[in-house]
Amino acid sequence: MMKRKIILSIAFLTLATLAKTQINDPGGVTGIDENSTNIISIAVPFLTITPDARAAGMGDIGVATKPDANSTYWNPSKIVFMKDKMGVSLSFTPWLKSLGIEDMYIGYLSGYYKFSENQAITAALTYFTLGSVEFKQTADDPSFDFTPNEMALNVGYSLKLSDHFSGAVGFKYINSNLTGEYSEGAKAGQAVGADISIYYQNTTRLANDDYNYALGLNISNIGSKISYSDANRKTFLPCNMRFGGSIGKKFDEFNELSIGLDFNKLLVPTPREDHSEKDLSVISGIFNSFYEAPGGFSEKMNEITISPGLEYTYNNLFSLRGGYFYESKTKGNRNYVTVGGGLSYNILTVDVAYLISTTGNNNPLANTVRFSLSFRFK
Repeated sequence: MMKRKIILSIAFLTLATLAKTQINDPGGVTGIDENSTNIISIAVPFLTITPDARAAGMGDIGVATKPDANSTYWNPSKIVFMKDKMGVSLSFTPWLKSLGIEDMYIGYLSGYYKFSENQAITAALTYFTLGSVEFKQTADDPSFDFTPNEMALNVGYSLKLSDHFSGAVGFKYINSNLTGEYSEGAKAGQAVGADISIYYQNTTRLANDDYNYALGLNISNIGSKISYSDANRKTFLPCNMRFGGSIGKKFDEFNELSIGLDFNKLLVPTPREDHSEKDLSVISGIFNSFYEAPGGFSEKMNEITISPGLEYTYNNLFSLRGGYFYESKTKGNRNYVTVGGGLSYNILTVDVAYLISTTGNNNPLANTVRFSLSFRFK
């Protein structure tokens, strides 16, 4: 029991640190160069975690892959190209499962409804629980058990602008309750945000064969800063830009293969030596994220993560997936291989994914099986 409490406390403090403070190398950002660690500080990092098993099995790609019910997270613009009128998906992601933690997980419920051939509405709920944690002000105080949790609720509207092009907008409410307001001056963090996305799909002919290709762009979590205390210290939301493409070929009636590539960048200013980036407004922070960093242009390039992935499908019934996620060692060093698969029957699809870290067991999702259940209705 004591070991479990220690693990939970470490997990909680780690997430609280990610959400509330700036993470730097032991020497701070002083004298930053291209080899120094200078991780961008954000609140509510759970919004950046892949929620569904299909995308997780392909190296965390999804901005330009084939649309499904989980496109509400990756690129809602894709939804209007769904053949089915309505769909819903439920996903479950254990957190720190490799450490024996049983009550920490991310749940994701998403769905869409096409009320015309060219229009659709979307909705999604993300819930992250850190399990039961024991709080104490001092060693002599009575303990206070609380389950820290975070959630985000978002709704959106998707519109087909032509036979091949679409766009979408979305709005979300975020609540992050990490302490249960037990600590003096602490409070649950609340924020609102918006998403905007575009998507293009078409067919091209190469070497006498037809290929389907798609391009996508999604800018998410454009919103207010969030505060966890009465002192009003505020932290940026993980405003994020994801762009990429995919190409696929149907070899015959049964066999299809698609390959995708996503690039991802936080639109949050890079930490500076004097921490003055914290004083920037949200809009100023977005523009600043493109051009200013202590390490110069090379550091800015290191802030882009790269994810290639592929999916093989047989007769729209069975899928095999694989992918790789790359992040610079100066920006977090999350590098891992993913594998996954899916089975479809009638209106139901079951997807699973598994993550293998290539930089040691420093990933909370290492050696973890993730699940998604999806239903579609004509």
